[in-house]
Amino acid sequence: MVPELVTNVLFASCFQVYTDIGPKLVPPNRFADEIRNHPDLHFGKAISNCDQEFSGSYPGFKPFTSDSSSQAVVNTVKEGSRTWTEITYKPKLLQLVARISSRVFIGPELCTNEEWLNISQQYVIESFIALRATLDQTRRILNAVIEKRRENNRQTCEAGQRLSKMADTIGWMGEAAKGQPYDVATAQLGLSLAAIHATTEMVSGLIGDLCTNPEYLNLCAMRLSWFWVTRAAAMHRVAEMPITLSDGTRIPKGAITMVSIDMMYDEGLFPSHINTESQPGHEHRWQFVSTSPEHLVFGHGKHACPGPFFAGNEIKVVLIYLLMKYDRKFTAEGHKADKSFGQETDTDPTAKAMITKRTQDIVL
Repeated sequence: MVPELVTNVLFASCFQVYTDIGPKLVPPNRFADEIRNHPDLHFGKAISNCDQEFSGSYPGFKPFTSDSSSQAVVNTVKEGSRTWTEITYKPKLLQLVARISSRVFIGPELCTNEEWLNISQQYVIESFIALRATLDQTRRILNAVIEKRRENNRQTCEAGQRLSKMADTIGWMGEAAKGQPYDVATAQLGLSLAAIHATTEMVSGLIGDLCTNPEYLNLCAMRLSWFWVTRAAAMHRVAEMPITLSDGTRIPKGAITMVSIDMMYDEGLFPSHINTESQPGHEHRWQFVSTSPEHLVFGHGKHACPGPFFAGNEIKVVLIYLLMKYDRKFTAEGHKADKSFGQETDTDPTAKAMITKRTQDIVL
């Protein structure tokens, strides 16, 4: 199932498609509010029970069940010439997003650790082509950081000083576990997969859009209201009981469902130049981090993605730095079409652009 199907079909009601893991029922966008918190549609089972899709039963796939940002760009992009230089931009964006995400997730100790960065990037890539990640290597790297922190905490306590909280996910997970054992390696790889892949796709899509439509630059500078659609559906669920929707459609027990994102392709709702400030009562409805039946990038309801604000801020940091520091345009080969497979659509990893260092109005 690819986005073209979403744009070309007039949805009267639910329909069934055969996906890469088997049949799924697809209700149209207009059922999103009805489905989002339905007690008999289980989100957890859609994730943990669909081993074929999320590979949770295979070893290595368990994660499925500002100053530093500037330095990350410098270390990753490196092209500082004022002459036009050709780059393959998606791999560089993957490296950049991995560095920034790691700074937030695991703190300063590993955000510049090349071994960890390689693991987190390769896990994102290889997990989608059914290769195993090296969990033992991940545990060795992370456990060294955790043990060092524990030793520092022990010494702090012995000195009668107050412990300071670590503002990263290693610290937060330790607090949430409340002494119960958990696998820090699978948890961190799961975060890397969720954050790095989606954010890289988003930024790659935006860079491609800006090369194609440079007139969007001023709009982008004002606010981030774009979205980059990488899936044909969202809100995956498993029916625990037979369900009847408001139009009379019956969903049998055990059926896997996903809500179509057809409204996100509606030019009546999302014109090419949407001005939310001119729509009273809708000032916040179309923000990047907002969820609604019309905007399902982050899902909808109580099982919506918990990290839209982190993703939005990370994307803004990357875009602001890149747009202020570099001018960009496509190479002679122009825009490369996105790659669609199954339910996914990704930007072409071989797409190239020309960049040149620009004269900055503000020093970053």
